[in-house]
Amino acid sequence: MAKFVMKNATVTVNGTDLSDHVAQFSVEARQPEVDSSALGTGWRTFVSGLKEGTVTISFHQDFAASNVNLTINPLLGSYATVVASGTFGGATTSGTAVCYVNSVTPIGGALGDLAVMEVSWPTSGTVTDWAL
Repeated sequence: MAKFVMKNATVTVNGTDLSDHVAQFSVEARQPEVDSSALGTGWRTFVSGLKEGTVTISFHQDFAASNVNLTINPLLGSYATVVASGTFGGATTSGTAVCYVNSVTPIGGALGDLAVMEVSWPTSGTVTDWAL
């Protein structure tokens, strides 16, 4: 696949399209190692652990109805379905992740900066597609 510039992506949280407020979006998938070393080996050995993921989104904060604050803040302590899609480098891709909303940051920024809400949520269950 050729190098590409990320643009014109769609990001929804529980069915609410917040794309026009998203400054940055990323999905990380990991499969941590589990130490399986035993006495007498002299070297550590590992086996594959359980897969896990994180969805990170940086929103331009907005307190209007049906926008960032009123969509995200009530989700604290529950689950949210995050769907993102777009055409990148000529290939169309999309993905879905159910995330546990374990934290929200209703406001952030510095003097003179655009107000933001940044979230980083662990996935719960299988992350579908995004070319994983």
